[in-house]
Formats: sequence, structure tokens, C-alpha cells
Amino acid sequence: MTAPGSIDERFDARATEKRVSMAEISYLRTQIEPAAPETVVTPIEAWIASEIDRLHSVNMRDWPAASAALNRGNGLVDVIAPACGLR
Repeated sequence: MTAPGSIDERFDARATEKRVSMAEISYLRTQIEPAAPETVVTPIEAWIASEIDRLHSVNMRDWPAASAALNRGNGLVDVIAPACGLR
């Protein structure tokens, strides 16, 4: 077992984060219907792009870029949720 906070534990956590995020993105892409209005599709596609940017930035250890991508994605959630009738 690895010690809490060890390099191995952080490496494993990042690998899991990448797998889960890519599974979420792949699933989300399958759920966008062709008839979905652009007011829904455009922000979802922008969120997907920001999430991919975030994952890439984390992988490259570019923490300011990762934070900016995360903030961009979080802002898009506030647009997507009401457009999908979730808020």
C-alpha cells in the first residue's frame, strides 16, 4: 500500500481522473441528439473542449491554464443547466 499523498498515489489519482473524465465526455457526446437546438449543443461542445483543455493542462503541469479551463467549464455549466431544463 502506498503512503497517503505519495507520488504513486497522486499518479494513480490523476490516471483515474483522466479515465473518468474521458468516459464522461464520450458518454455525453452520445447523448447529444441531432435535433438538439444550437442553444444547447454549442455550450455543451464548449464545455467538452474546456474539459479536454483542463485535462491536457493538468497533464502538462500548467496549473494556471488548468484553472482557467476549469473556470471556463464551470461558467458553461451555469448556461447548460437551465438550457437543458435542469435549473
